[in-house]
Amino acid sequence: MTCCCSRKGRLACGLTTGVVLLITGLIIMCVGNKLVKDVVKKEALLINGTMAFDNWAEASNDFYEQFFFFTVVNYLEFTEDHATPYLKQMGPYTYRIKYLPKTKITFDNNILSYIQHNEATFIPELSQGPEDDVITTLNIAAVIAPVVLKGIIPNSIISIFYKRFGVELFQKRTVRELLWGYEDHILKHFNLPDPTIGLFYPYNGTTNGGMSIYTGEKDLNNVGVINKWAGKKSITYWNDTYCDMINGTEGTSFPPFVKKYQTLYFFSSDICRSIFAKYHSTKFIKKIRAFSFVVPEESMAAAQTYPDNYCFCKNSEAFLKNCTKAGVLDLTPCKGVPMFMSLPHFLFADEEYRRDVEGMHPNFEEHKTHLDIEPLSGITISYAKRLQINLRLQPFTDIKLLDLPKDILFPIVWLNETATISEEDAKMLNDIMNTPLTIITFLEFILMILGALIILLTLCLYIFYPDPKDDMEDKLVNGHHRNSIPM
Repeated sequence: MTCCCSRKGRLACGLTTGVVLLITGLIIMCVGNKLVKDVVKKEALLINGTMAFDNWAEASNDFYEQFFFFTVVNYLEFTEDHATPYLKQMGPYTYRIKYLPKTKITFDNNILSYIQHNEATFIPELSQGPEDDVITTLNIAAVIAPVVLKGIIPNSIISIFYKRFGVELFQKRTVRELLWGYEDHILKHFNLPDPTIGLFYPYNGTTNGGMSIYTGEKDLNNVGVINKWAGKKSITYWNDTYCDMINGTEGTSFPPFVKKYQTLYFFSSDICRSIFAKYHSTKFIKKIRAFSFVVPEESMAAAQTYPDNYCFCKNSEAFLKNCTKAGVLDLTPCKGVPMFMSLPHFLFADEEYRRDVEGMHPNFEEHKTHLDIEPLSGITISYAKRLQINLRLQPFTDIKLLDLPKDILFPIVWLNETATISEEDAKMLNDIMNTPLTIITFLEFILMILGALIILLTLCLYIFYPDPKDDMEDKLVNGHHRNSIPM
């Protein structure tokens, strides 16, 4: 064991040790990462027994929907003098949703089909008031009747009815009524099939229409991607091949190995279209590293700025704000009533919308829509979907109640739908994927750094700190070999 005693011997031993550690680190990096990826490829599939399927199928995560209403403070001044309406935000009024398990889950040739039932339960302890809080807002039926009854009942008849029965432009309704429905005497008088009106009526007891998604068994890049919604491969609201596409997933998961440079697409039946999100930041949620993707400004930009949005504009009348201005989506083709969707407080929207009403205070952090995704598995571990419902208050010169000086997009309510992975599911995700990857990454990092340091230190000691004793020993050894008589 004299090889490591001499100066050159120590050099050889140090370099050998460093190289071995470096190679070991590289082997762990290659083999370990492959093992983790193999686990991800298996566990990310939406089939029985995988982590992704268990997380998808269970209703263990807490889904909440918060509603923030805008009550009109100066409704009398607006009615009498056409003053700029001043809106005051009330809420949140919080409901637990999506807590019912999915039903009719079937597998057929790489496609998973299911039905999600809708149910909302009021949570008083997470709300700023009871469901009986009264909101002063637009008389929804009075505003939409001329649009819904167009070509059926002349506006002159509607105007006479409004005057005779003392219909007013604003109404006072409870939170419960506005959200889940109330019988309206205007709709009842005109013999509409269902005289009940509500922003989310009907909801309880309904379903998502039925969804079919790919399991990823044939192509991992299709995990969670929608195959059909409500039995259709595309929608028909926009009468355009591009805008009617059902792109991406339902938003609860994406194909694994998500990269920061990706654009993630997901379909939302609430806005009757597919939309996209882009990487914004990295965060940690319950010890899980997540890429936060945000719905960007261009997703709601005007067609003049972002041409891909051209086919979402179907309004051919004089009121073309949603076509020429940014930040608003006309849902009339989808909902059948003059409803316009935006981000809360007209975030990313044209300044004109905020000038028409007072009380709008957009804030990016509070009002953005985002999805926080664990990049290895593609599972959405937290999200916040934020939308604002606005009604078009349209002037009608032949209806006295609606003989107004200009069009206004009137904010009614904005919602914040949120969910975060449960502690149990977070632990499972960490145990299966993140913890092994962390250990492997730590080992490969330590071994490679240690190996590089040993090599560097050995070379530095050899070059800059020669040992005279070692030099003498080397000379004696070399002299001995030279003077030896071979046998």
